[in-house]
Amino acid sequence: MRLGRILSHLAPEQPEVHGLVALMELQASRFGVRTGSEGEPILLLDQNRTQWDYVLIRHGLEALAKAEVLGKLGTYTLQAQIAACHARARSADQTDWVRIAALHTALGQPMPRPVVELGKV
Repeated sequence: MRLGRILSHLAPEQPEVHGLVALMELQASRFGVRTGSEGEPILLLDQNRTQWDYVLIRHGLEALAKAEVLGKLGTYTLQAQIAACHARARSADQTDWVRIAALHTALGQPMPRPVVELGKV
C-alpha cells in the first residue's frame, strides 16, 4: 500500500493508480477479521463489520473518488467499486447487491474470467 500511495503522488493524473490504491486500502480494511482464532476463513457475510478498519476504508473511498473523477474506469477501479459497496454497507443486508452484479458485468468486459462471472450470482 505504501508503494501504491507513493505511485499516486508520482502519477496523480492516472485513474488506475488511484483505483489500485483504493482497492488495496479497502481490501486491507478487513484483514483483521478475515480469519478466526484457529486460522479458519470467515466469509465476508459473516465478518464483524464493526471490527473493520474504518480509517483504511475512508482512505480507500477517497482514492476511489479521485479515480472516478479522473475518467476511464479500468479493472482496478471497478474492483475497488465492488469493494466499496461492501465497505459502505453496515451489514450484509444493506449491501447494494444489484450494483455489485452490474459492476461484475462491467468488469467482465475487459477481464472475462470465471471468477468475475461468479461474482454476478
